[in-house]
Amino acid sequence: KLFDSTEIVTLLHDVGLFKKDTENEIIKLNTKFSQNEVITRLWKISQKQLEADLRKSEEIKKKIGSIAERIVVDLEKKRLDEDGLVEESKNVEQISQDWANKGYDIESFDGKSENLIPDRFIEVKGSTGKNFSIFWSQNEIKVAEKLGMKYWIYFISEIDLENGTTPNDPEIIQNPFYRIDPFSIDPSNVEFNKKPESIHVTKKKEN
Repeated sequence: KLFDSTEIVTLLHDVGLFKKDTENEIIKLNTKFSQNEVITRLWKISQKQLEADLRKSEEIKKKIGSIAERIVVDLEKKRLDEDGLVEESKNVEQISQDWANKGYDIESFDGKSENLIPDRFIEVKGSTGKNFSIFWSQNEIKVAEKLGMKYWIYFISEIDLENGTTPNDPEIIQNPFYRIDPFSIDPSNVEFNKKPESIHVTKKKEN
């Protein structure tokens, strides 16, 4: 249909750049031109731009995560200090940088702890947006299931990347495995919507 309505496509076909695949009703680039110097150069430029955009996106995500975790550490220390739990406050720890596979980011305390053993394990999620929206990894879900009431999600919204601040209190979910019920699509869960974004695929070993 493009050949019927677009003069430029017809022209590019006439000079041999495009080939019409009548059987599949598609237009293909003539392979003898695919290594054309201009086309190749433009493709390399676009690839470099794509890689640069991806790197920038990853850097922004890391910055959002870092800011969100710092905010939560400060909030936890403040909460414990206000409850008179000075030693517990001193021992709130951001572990995500050293233990990436722990399934949570911060170790804190629910209240008084005689042996200063953490009993509040916090997975921090951050966003520059306002609405609650998170990606929850399989490892995080598995740890949340294991820790139950001791596992928390703190969602930090509207993060200001320039100032490293947020105008909002965190949205806090205790025992998210139970409340979110990640493996169920039961509509009776009126609190959260869930949408699978990816699957983990492994190859079976040959016998």
